[in-house]
Amino acid sequence: MEITNEQRDQAYETATPEQKYLYADPESGQKMYDIANKHNIVNDEQYNKYAMIVGDVVLNLRKRSDLPALLSNSLGISSEKATSIATDLIDFLDRKPIQNTEIDLSADIAETEASLKAVPRIRTMMTDMDKVQTPGEKVYSSTQEAILKDSKPAVAVMVPVPLPRPTAPPTSSPPPIPKPQNFKKDTGSWG
Repeated sequence: MEITNEQRDQAYETATPEQKYLYADPESGQKMYDIANKHNIVNDEQYNKYAMIVGDVVLNLRKRSDLPALLSNSLGISSEKATSIATDLIDFLDRKPIQNTEIDLSADIAETEASLKAVPRIRTMMTDMDKVQTPGEKVYSSTQEAILKDSKPAVAVMVPVPLPRPTAPPTSSPPPIPKPQNFKKDTGSWG
């Protein structure tokens, strides 16, 4: 049974996205070409017949189970070689294509950012330490002991403590390097 290009066009129109990927995507075409090269289908006439048969199988115009016989008869190759080619093709055709689908997450991101802004900031000791405090400012701290006793935070007063001024290290020259003893210049050795 001869399949026409009109039948192929109609089958392509109703094909699934996976079938369209396998039939027309350059990446899929490269894989089909690699399989043909692996099995030494290199001349143009043979490759064109091979590509038509594979395309017809992808579009379900021919049965996968007929693939070895179709390849053997159309390409004039042994049934063993046709079976080997068909095995590689079916392994490839059974893989699900990975499609690059972009997902728009901008609405989710905006919603998450808005909910984060609604959360009150937590005051931590680290943020307090990062701030410059003026002398005499009260700093509250709680120890576990104070919390257990009367649940009132202890009050501490910031008192400025003068820091010692850095001093330069003493300047001294390194000790002299001792000259080697018993070095023979003419032989370039010690001893």
